[in-house]
Amino acid sequence: MYRYRQAALRISLSLGILVALGLGSLAVADTLSVVSFNVESDRDTDPRLVGEDIAKISSGAGVDLFGLAEVESETDARTFQQAASREGGQFRYLLAKNGNEDRVAILYNVDTLKFKEVFELDRFPGSRKALVGRFRHKAAGLEFLFIVNHFNRRDEERRQQQARLIRDWVLDQKLPAVLVGDFNFDFNPKTGRGNKAFDIFTAKPSLGWLKPDCVTKGNCPATGTQCDRRYNSIMDFVFLADKRRGWEGLAEVLFQRANYCERERRGYADHRPVLGLIAIK
Repeated sequence: MYRYRQAALRISLSLGILVALGLGSLAVADTLSVVSFNVESDRDTDPRLVGEDIAKISSGAGVDLFGLAEVESETDARTFQQAASREGGQFRYLLAKNGNEDRVAILYNVDTLKFKEVFELDRFPGSRKALVGRFRHKAAGLEFLFIVNHFNRRDEERRQQQARLIRDWVLDQKLPAVLVGDFNFDFNPKTGRGNKAFDIFTAKPSLGWLKPDCVTKGNCPATGTQCDRRYNSIMDFVFLADKRRGWEGLAEVLFQRANYCERERRGYADHRPVLGLIAIK
């Protein structure tokens, strides 16, 4: 697991606006800010309302990349792109071809990142294929991969296959990588255990979980990153495969206020986003 430098970076969320404070020893120009967010493609979800949350996060945390799960259409992808765009940070979107009305997408900041290429890992199992973007961080001059996943929910065997195949593929690449998404790992922050797919995915130390601060401190929301009261599960993650570059960072579950999930009935998403701030080298 990747260690955290609390003195270097702290994140707070107040009145729905994220503020990054006290960067300390982390060089701001070489910090990569990423968000993992399942935006929910159900009928009762209003993309414009979800976009409100995306806008708050984008402006508050100076986000470089969003990895979105459950994007229903090109129209919704454009809505989220427009929401993420801010002064000094214009975004474009990349939407997966696979997944029907339940696709993954990347929103990237054109002011901080140079887009190189995008592709899907088509040969791996699952209707939702991992979406891989290759970018160059302009300030750091570093190329890296950004990979958005949404692993299978109901088929445990397929989810385990996805975990093993994508883990091994990432570790076989020459470039460092950041992986985000809804992995359906059912990690219980109280017991510190996930399902078998989680164990498979995290079995090799060269692929590390950027563990949210609330998991470390034991004060995550009662339902984790999703809103079903029957479960206490971290479903959404940020992982790093830094190729021994010594990347450090901090992650946190956003919108931890108790009434966040009550808004799902009004058209907001049923997952809490996860922010990762990474000092890249």
